[in-house]
Amino acid sequence: MINREPLANLDISEIPPERIILLKGTIDWPRVDAIVEKLHELSAKPTPVLIEFNSRGGEFWDGLHLYDRFRLSAVPVVGRVMGVAHSAALTALQGCHLRIASANARFVLHEPYMELRTRLKRRTGTSVLEFVATQIDAVSENSLRVLNILLERVGATADEVMRRKVENLFFGEERILTPEEILEFRFLDRIV
Repeated sequence: MINREPLANLDISEIPPERIILLKGTIDWPRVDAIVEKLHELSAKPTPVLIEFNSRGGEFWDGLHLYDRFRLSAVPVVGRVMGVAHSAALTALQGCHLRIASANARFVLHEPYMELRTRLKRRTGTSVLEFVATQIDAVSENSLRVLNILLERVGATADEVMRRKVENLFFGEERILTPEEILEFRFLDRIV
């Protein structure tokens, strides 16, 4: 695990362009695969890597894959939001060792959901009701998975007031959040 403390005063303008990875557009398997490959390549040198976020989210599992890759990286990973970090992108950002955003960045946090229409057409051997029930269970499990990541990352597991705030935000009505709100929830380390 990377010690986050030395990163607190990191001047990201000193990170050379060849150590910057763009995470833009939809988070899906081909994009995640390319980012993971580049991060692996850059891990040969023990200096920070900057991930530039501008994504409206994407596939749930691909966002978790990035979260794990960033969190467990052999080199410090700095996440900087320039534009938006919605949904799976905000989850992936939580894996970064230092999380920063521009003053104009915007965020969306919501429970995971899945497209049932396509999955219903591909189901085999179960009634529609049985199938929908299993999908609801999967969404509930995925919601708890993301909620636990958020609570762990912000240190809210022991702080009951913050835990309730995070749960209300996560399970509440979806809305666009400012960097100041995200910072208050401890999902960012600083605003630039």
